Amino acid sequence: MPIIAVTPSWDNATRRMFVNQDYIISVLDAGGTPLVLPPMEDEARLVAALDRCDGLLLTGGDDVNPACYGEEVLPCCGDLTPERDHAEPILIRRALEKGMPILGICRGIEILNVTLGGALYQDIALQFGDTLKHPCYDIPASDAHAMHYLPGTLLRSVIGLDESMVNSRHHQAVKKVAPGLKISAQAPDGLVEGLEAEDGRPIMCVQWHPESLQCRLPEQLRLFKWLVREASK
Repeated sequence: MPIIAVTPSWDNATRRMFVNQDYIISVLDAGGTPLVLPPMEDEARLVAALDRCDGLLLTGGDDVNPACYGEEVLPCCGDLTPERDHAEPILIRRALEKGMPILGICRGIEILNVTLGGALYQDIALQFGDTLKHPCYDIPASDAHAMHYLPGTLLRSVIGLDESMVNSRHHQAVKKVAPGLKISAQAPDGLVEGLEAEDGRPIMCVQWHPESLQCRLPEQLRLFKWLVREASK
């Protein structure tokens, strides 16, 4: 069974890392073996640990520091995790070097986009618009809004649908798409919620949380099955 590296969240107050169980269950249900990689400062050790894995799962969590994409931190920005902002770009670059498949979720799509040269809205409602309520933290596993999957994309082929309902637990999102990436999904208000590689490399990132939906929506488990399948090659 392929080993999937999983990035953990970080609690600044207690200095503890943790992973929501939904991510672990989703990887297991898809046929993979999850391995949590701590956000170590030592780049050589991070790379060595990732080299023992076959795929990379970038999970959700705190906001990406706007300094990572050349902006000042605004009052609307949320909690930051310097440990993740340091470690995850290292993992992303190494995974790209090796041709390792990457699945990014929520913060995962944000940090991958920023690592490759993109930028984010620090707060959707204030900087993009509030015609659609995106952060619905009170219903983490319930439908929040529709998602449109763009034709001809990897995401559309994996999901197998033109549109479906998704949850929404984010107040940040992609503002500027990084070079080499293309849009694969959009919310009804036009907000970018899916990215993948233009050149066909095994990269698939989404802004919603499929790990919280996959038990009742089979199409959401297909994202994890894709990651495990690609990691098996």
